[in-house]
Amino acid sequence: MGHTTLHKAISLSSLTCCSIVRSGDAIYVRVGDHDLTRKYGSPGAQTLRVATTYIHHNHNSQTLDNDIALLKLHGQAELKDGVCLVCLPARGVSQAAGKRCTVTGYGYMGEGTYWSVVLTVSDLVY
Repeated sequence: MGHTTLHKAISLSSLTCCSIVRSGDAIYVRVGDHDLTRKYGSPGAQTLRVATTYIHHNHNSQTLDNDIALLKLHGQAELKDGVCLVCLPARGVSQAAGKRCTVTGYGYMGEGTYWSVVLTVSDLVY
């Protein structure tokens, strides 16, 4: 499942990614894994079990509004090359339009294109 590491022991994911797991099954996240074509994962990647899932209280499965979940992990991710925390703005702080931001992820590269299995990085202006 795709996720973002917010703290050594907390990740943010879409609830849609979490819901593909059958009820009662353990959920795991991989940190530092950037190439899904590698049989044994990226060197230095870590697998961590999810202890608790916190679902957004206003999640709407029909519209996918608030399609987010916080994942509290058993243990902590080791911060090192390829594993870092995402910086979020402080509560109440707004960003001016025209700023650059960096986004990463897997998925479709555009309409009618292939699905990337290597983590992709793009700079955007919002």
